[in-house]
Amino acid sequence: MRVPRKGSKIHLIGIGGAGMRGIALMLMQMGYVVTGSDIDCDRELVRDLGEKGAILFSGQKAENITDQKVVIYSSAIKESNPELERARQLDIKCIHRTDFFFEFGSARKILGVAGTHGKTTTTAMIAHVLERMGQNISYYFGSPIIGSEQAKWSGNQMLVMETDESDKSFLKFDCDLAVVTNIDWDHMDAYDHNKKNLLDAFESFVVQAKMKVLNADDENTFRMKLKDMNQVVTFGRNSLSHVKADLTNIFREGHNLCSTTGVRIGGESIGRLKLKVPGDHNVSNALAALSAIVSLGFDPKLALPHFFTFPGTQRRLELMGSVNGNPVYDDYAHHPTAIIAGLKALRSYYPDEKICLVMQPFRFARISYLLEEYSTCVSLADRTIVTQVFPQEENNIERSREFCSKLRSMNPSAQIAMAGTLELVPKIVKSSLIKNEVVYLAGPYPIRSCAKPILEAIK
Repeated sequence: MRVPRKGSKIHLIGIGGAGMRGIALMLMQMGYVVTGSDIDCDRELVRDLGEKGAILFSGQKAENITDQKVVIYSSAIKESNPELERARQLDIKCIHRTDFFFEFGSARKILGVAGTHGKTTTTAMIAHVLERMGQNISYYFGSPIIGSEQAKWSGNQMLVMETDESDKSFLKFDCDLAVVTNIDWDHMDAYDHNKKNLLDAFESFVVQAKMKVLNADDENTFRMKLKDMNQVVTFGRNSLSHVKADLTNIFREGHNLCSTTGVRIGGESIGRLKLKVPGDHNVSNALAALSAIVSLGFDPKLALPHFFTFPGTQRRLELMGSVNGNPVYDDYAHHPTAIIAGLKALRSYYPDEKICLVMQPFRFARISYLLEEYSTCVSLADRTIVTQVFPQEENNIERSREFCSKLRSMNPSAQIAMAGTLELVPKIVKSSLIKNEVVYLAGPYPIRSCAKPILEAIK
């Protein structure tokens, strides 16, 4: 594809999607006029694109496509989408969001991060630390760094990016450095519900890279059968890890949840890693980021201090506020493994306080094969509020109630409430709230909308 000249219009279908928003930012930084549609243009991160100069359309309609030179879409967009159909009728070039990086960003050195959990935070950490070390890089990941952004396009040849296994698009990238944070059973419909297919895909992603960074603590990742181990750096607490963490000490600065741990590389102590993001899972993310930075040839001792300046990314166990001693955290934890990690992190920092889990399950298909894991989430909380299942097209209240009923039968002593709508959540939270109880919102983006109303309700 011939790259359109600067000033041309580029349209993004579903511009507010986690992956699409970053592309919109990059295109505007390149000098293009960005138009985009979304079913919810009132969301904070979508409104922000409008404030930055994007032309936004509420809803996806054929009339939104006029004189754009390129239309970009994600795997969530169906072939019958009216904007996609109209673009093709007008013979406008249509490309998948993954192909954006090849069409607009060729000849770049790619550091690609993959994994079921932690890839957004790990990618953001790498970008943050490299920038603090004076490197002018491009970067792209699924959620903005708190107080900053999720994507940047620069003249430098290095692109630090989060890749996506949910639609197998990560297999399109030939990375100079591939990082795998972990592998869990998710997006199984894309892999014919076959675990071997998923593992094989990750192995293919890793094999093509010149350098590899792998999690030695994750069984699925560590058992990859790689012929050449010379260019592999492993991280974790495992004694076989090249980049290894010692015991972690945790501390709080107000409601900011912090940790510190000693780090060894090749058996030699290089200093202490301090983090303002909570939980053992974030220690693992930081080790992955440090391993990538070491693989690029940078001095780890110079990199370490910058990790404590990393504020976290939005919707990753993010403190939304605290009223009368009751903190409210929001987390893009839509897989039970991530919810469990969030609950364990909060429990370690608030050992004597009650935790109220507000959980928005994601997709009935996922619930069907992860019911036991969702039950574990309930068992780790002191009380649980379950909302209707997301996304909207699956928003069947009866099936959601059936899911809630199954959780009750599996946890007969648990305190479980069902919220028929998100608007009911603040009232249910307040009804049984006790002093210093922690409220933990876990799920896809709609659950975040409950945070401010909860804080208002408990004033």
